Amino acid sequence: MAVLNMVGSIGAWIFAWAERLEGAALGRVLLGVGMAANLMGSMKLFTTWFSPREFATLSGLMLASGTLGNIVAATPLALLVQGLGWRWSFTITGGFTAFIAILFYALVREGPYGASRKETVPSISKTARMLIARKEYWIISLSTFLRYGIFVAIQGLWVGPYLMEVVRLSAIQTGNLLLVLNVGLITGSPLSGWVSDRVLSSRKKVVTAGLAGMALSLLVLASGWANRNTFLLAGVLFSFGFFSGTGIVMYAHIKELMPKAMTGVALTGVNLFTMLGGGFFLHLLGWILERLSGGNHIGPEAYRVAFLLGVAGLVIAFSLYIMTKEKESFPDS
Repeated sequence: MAVLNMVGSIGAWIFAWAERLEGAALGRVLLGVGMAANLMGSMKLFTTWFSPREFATLSGLMLASGTLGNIVAATPLALLVQGLGWRWSFTITGGFTAFIAILFYALVREGPYGASRKETVPSISKTARMLIARKEYWIISLSTFLRYGIFVAIQGLWVGPYLMEVVRLSAIQTGNLLLVLNVGLITGSPLSGWVSDRVLSSRKKVVTAGLAGMALSLLVLASGWANRNTFLLAGVLFSFGFFSGTGIVMYAHIKELMPKAMTGVALTGVNLFTMLGGGFFLHLLGWILERLSGGNHIGPEAYRVAFLLGVAGLVIAFSLYIMTKEKESFPDS
């Protein structure tokens, strides 16, 4: 993780001072590569430092802190760009990332001193065969593809225009409601992890409840029932974000279904589908809205169809997830 974060820093510096498109593209690629290991690497460290009954809670706290960082950093970054320009802003950000990478390398250990580090690590081919042979891997992967893809398409792109163009809210009101949605995600991620770890001792129950809650929240949004009352609309958006936070428990679920030596591969395999879902649904909903509007102003009916498609996807994810099994015990876990 420390090495890859340094790669990300170099990418930020290259992008900051690139004079041609090729240099800027290289910088962005290195940025992506450098940041790619942070989520999965952190989760892997959680498995070596903490008990299985703390994994989902810690993962939820990490996701919540990352979401909070995205929100809090927006204004300082804007002020930095305004004061120094975007090139120096990227340069400073890259320098700060390099400092964090060095600090991480100096202070973070792979596991507690004295702990056994002997793991029988299967070959890559055997690991891949074991992973893709598991029904739960494909169910969890498809479910996170649908859940995250629908969430990020709504939260990251289309709910803002919907609130301004259909509900007729101002830009400030829309921004406040988007903040409420993200507060729901920040709240739901660690709480769902804690409930899964300490209250229900179940991954499946928490995830299925979250998928059902997301589907119901999006259904209410699609119906337009809450559009006349800002407080009701805020509640619907908060619920949508809150129940989406249960998605972090999917990582704990797949982790416990695979041998400990395969934790990193299993987590990364599920996360691949998570990211693919985001890219797919962002474009799919955009394509649907464009076709239904004929390239003109997007009306309420087009948004309703797009949101109902999201509801259908979440219902499919729920229907699949109820067929998963809970954790199994392995000799090395």
